[in-house]
Amino acid sequence: MKNKLLIFVITIFGILMTACGAGDIRENNALNESGTANVNSTISDENYENNLHGLTQYLLDNEYISGEVTKMSAGIIGAQDGYKYEFKYNRFGVAVELYEYDLNNLNDKAISIIDQINQNGKFTIQNIEVPAIMSKNGKYMMVYKTYSNSDNSLKRKDEVTNAFLNFKA
Repeated sequence: MKNKLLIFVITIFGILMTACGAGDIRENNALNESGTANVNSTISDENYENNLHGLTQYLLDNEYISGEVTKMSAGIIGAQDGYKYEFKYNRFGVAVELYEYDLNNLNDKAISIIDQINQNGKFTIQNIEVPAIMSKNGKYMMVYKTYSNSDNSLKRKDEVTNAFLNFKA
């Protein structure tokens, strides 16, 4: 009787572990068998509008971002609009925040934030330093957080950063 119970518990545990692992992979449907993303780098930015919606759609279509989207309070940093995407890559959490600035209408807060990023690669808000980058055209800001320091995660961050930097450059 105890052996049957033990086999039953081990079987259930195995099923649960398999289901949990499969759930992680399904959350990023761009993962291939090796656990890395299939990157569709053939999509050019020329068919996208030069605004935050165009940038986010470009990154979504290239499978650089995915998942849940949250509208951000962009005015806190002087931006006109902002979104945060949270998803998993290689089974680790990633958060990407994207903001758009109106370069013809920058307030003092926007100028301060942009200057901090351009000088130090980060800005300070509510006594917290936040690493960020500005796109080459100066119109967009990205905050990229990954909860893994694996080679694959860092390589992916570089790929996303490169696509972001060069959007409508």
